[in-house]
Amino acid sequence: MTGERLVEAFERCTLPAEAFRHAQHVEVGWHYLRRYPAGTAFERYSSGLIRLATHFGAPGKYDEDITRRFLELIRGRIERAPDQTWSDFREANPDLFEWPSPLLDR
Repeated sequence: MTGERLVEAFERCTLPAEAFRHAQHVEVGWHYLRRYPAGTAFERYSSGLIRLATHFGAPGKYDEDITRRFLELIRGRIERAPDQTWSDFREANPDLFEWPSPLLDR
């Protein structure tokens, strides 16, 4: 699924739960941070996660602190290499794709 289609499916809650794992969380966050200022990206992303978690019947899975910290990690990596494509970003940042993430403990 292309990035645009993933974001659209995320926003419309048309993804099956098994198709939205940690890597897809990172990818949607990356797309939002590339499109919007950080505050807007966080608002859109967090409201989308809440909507999707509710759609999946698991509204309690959303954690605002984890969401905020992870988006900050992604934003920091984007700032270091702002011209990277999604593929380049993913290849350059394998630690962002580990889950549970040891980065959140730092």
